[in-house]
Amino acid sequence: MRDVVFDIDDQAVALSAAEATGVAEKLRGCAAGVCSSEVDELAQSGTDPTWLDGARAMADAIEDALTETRDGPIPLDRPGLAALALLQALRLTPVTFADATNRYARLYATLTTSPPAAGAAAPGVTPPVRRPGS
Repeated sequence: MRDVVFDIDDQAVALSAAEATGVAEKLRGCAAGVCSSEVDELAQSGTDPTWLDGARAMADAIEDALTETRDGPIPLDRPGLAALALLQALRLTPVTFADATNRYARLYATLTTSPPAAGAAAPGVTPPVRRPGS
């Protein structure tokens, strides 16, 4: 399998196939209600649960890239629901964001620091959820 590349404001950011698979599984689980306690954690930290509306579509796009059903990077409109869903899935992924060379960290940084499209408001962004022992 190949890397999954996201195009965010003309910036290409990639996850390995294994990383992308994990994120897609998290998105599918959250969309299906399997991660309700994690979604509740995000809501308690001020994250609007409307990101769930883009979770299944983002998981499908990742799966299409993994299975090579689609060519090229996955275009993301930063204020859009798919980008917001990806951002929240990254927040729920137990990785160390302190390492700026980490692919998750680079994708997270791109999603949170890229300027939004002209005239669009940036979504409210909060840092990754910290769990005890992670």
